Amino acid sequence: MRSRNKSILISPVCTEITNAINELGINTIFSECIDNLITYERFHADMQLLKIKDRFFIPKNAIGLLKKLSEFSNEVCVCDSLENKYPLNVSLNAVQVGQYLFCKASSLAPEVREFSIANDIKLINVNQGYAKCSTLVLNDNAIITADPTICKAAYDLDLDVLLIKQGHIYLDDNSYGFIGGASGVIGDTVIFFGDLESHPDASDIKEFIKKHNMDLISLCKGCLKDIGGFVLLN
Repeated sequence: MRSRNKSILISPVCTEITNAINELGINTIFSECIDNLITYERFHADMQLLKIKDRFFIPKNAIGLLKKLSEFSNEVCVCDSLENKYPLNVSLNAVQVGQYLFCKASSLAPEVREFSIANDIKLINVNQGYAKCSTLVLNDNAIITADPTICKAAYDLDLDVLLIKQGHIYLDDNSYGFIGGASGVIGDTVIFFGDLESHPDASDIKEFIKKHNMDLISLCKGCLKDIGGFVLLN
């Protein structure tokens, strides 16, 4: 894994995971606490930071990120605050796959919409407002998801998509978490927060990753844990 000088934004709530990431030589920058979100969402990086090209999008109620991100980009756009009622909490929870941006279009921050259109990134509307949480992006042409609407949209775009079973991922105070929130990609390596073997579709996931000439790392023992994924900053 080419991790030298790489930095990510990630939740600080699980030290076992962040310590394991640091041991890989990856620098961890911690997300902010957004008090008015649901408890298990308050530190989730995939809720409070969206990166498209070199532009960062953050909400007003994570304004502390401005200073942290200044080292990585001078293009930081501050959007409206996130609210605790769905879908007002998912205005930045979109996921870029090549020249496509999967999102709940009606809830997307207008600044993101305008930037995407100006940069020839096509908005792909899906019913799932937690598009980023729900999607593990391997590359510009391949994703893994448990969400059928994201799967269908990706299939219709002729992307390579692996549909996995819902659940089997731990998320505090919720029935289950999501694959995008329990993983991340740096270079040619997929990093899982927990042991991938705990997932019933582990064999299919490993084969799909291998198909795309990528490696994988399971950071620790036990079930996969959704902590909001991470956002690669450089």
